[in-house]
Amino acid sequence: MPQLVLLLVLTFIESLATILIERGSYFYCKKHLFFSDAENLWLALAFGLAYVFGALTSHPVSTRLGEKRVLVIAVISQGLVSVGMAWVSNPAVLFVGMTLSGLLNGQKWPIVESYVTAGQTPLQTARTLGRFNFSWAIAVPAALVVAGPLIEWNTWSLFALAGALNLVTLGLVAVLPSRCVHLPHDHPERPLPQQARRLAGLMHTSRFLMLASYSSMWILAALLPGIFRELHCSIEQATSYSAALDITRLIAFAILGIWTG
Repeated sequence: MPQLVLLLVLTFIESLATILIERGSYFYCKKHLFFSDAENLWLALAFGLAYVFGALTSHPVSTRLGEKRVLVIAVISQGLVSVGMAWVSNPAVLFVGMTLSGLLNGQKWPIVESYVTAGQTPLQTARTLGRFNFSWAIAVPAALVVAGPLIEWNTWSLFALAGALNLVTLGLVAVLPSRCVHLPHDHPERPLPQQARRLAGLMHTSRFLMLASYSSMWILAALLPGIFRELHCSIEQATSYSAALDITRLIAFAILGIWTG
């Protein structure tokens, strides 16, 4: 299997595992642990802050230890956290588990994206990132549709499935090279200094846009379980309806992936 195809499959599977925990937990906590909207918001904040810390430290940690080693540790640890949340169902465990999951996801996803774009020219990177975004984004509504029946079924299956998916991912990570090899500095297709300055400016802008959009989306994600409960929706309906937000994002990714202008 070509490495890019393997990475896109890995991205899809790991995104499924991530969303089962990251988004399914709010519905789980509302149904089984009777969380208020405020408690779900605190849970979202804990996850988000841990994610940011993990993302900020991902590069220096992976530079020191190697991308593959950090990715293996993150996936194994995430699987163990999921098993722990499946084993013990109480608010304290959920808060600790979600915080650790945020940290591990923050460490993991920059490395996956680095593997996806390794060795590619700027034009190739733009096209590949379109496929990468589509691969993880299509898993989000799929995971939410599955999450409802799992939460309705019992108190452990949501987290158990996430842990099982991490195990599958680990098998795919095992065949990756130990390091991400990017274009050499003297490669003729590397961005010129003025292009690099423009890209740096776009990067800073995108960070603030991401902060604004994700803050809005995750506040809404934490509140949706309560909103759908007030509308007398079943848990299966509620998780599926909440995927509408992610389907529109998926459509946007598909359009931008096809047209990079």
